[in-house]
Amino acid sequence: KSRAGLQESDPVLLLLGRLEPQKGHRVMLEAMPLILREFPRVRLVCGGEGRLRTELENMTTTLGIQEAVRFVGYLRDVRDWLAVADISVLPSFYEGLPGAPIESLAAGRPVVATAVDGTPEIVIDGQTGLTVPPGDPNLLAKAVCRILGDPGLGRDLARKGREWVLANFGVERL
Repeated sequence: KSRAGLQESDPVLLLLGRLEPQKGHRVMLEAMPLILREFPRVRLVCGGEGRLRTELENMTTTLGIQEAVRFVGYLRDVRDWLAVADISVLPSFYEGLPGAPIESLAAGRPVVATAVDGTPEIVIDGQTGLTVPPGDPNLLAKAVCRILGDPGLGRDLARKGREWVLANFGVERL
């Protein structure tokens, strides 16, 4: 955590994905002030590169959340970040069968994702994670805060999610 300027006690949200409109980074950034009101120490780590990087960095300044957001660029190996994440977030507008929630659940991290395309096959609302409609920063913030406010729920979703992913998306199965 310290490598990214994070304190050990900071709750960490991890958003893995290209910095492109499809992935919904703007919605997550709009949700951050709402999350920060309840959890002022929360930090968002965005792993990935793309054409929106400068725009998204500027957006953090406009929203006054630049101290709470880290853009760490392309991650060759996401395991280190998954190890420090409290919640993995996928606010996409559309997806095929997304890899980020599979990796996150396999690593035992709870996931908040938008219920689009193939995502609900992995993130089953209330069972392996929480899902919200796309494009709604208020509902996204509410779901994130629900898990941050109830660590037992986060652990339960992560455990069930890991079991689900290993049973249905394990190497042997694929």
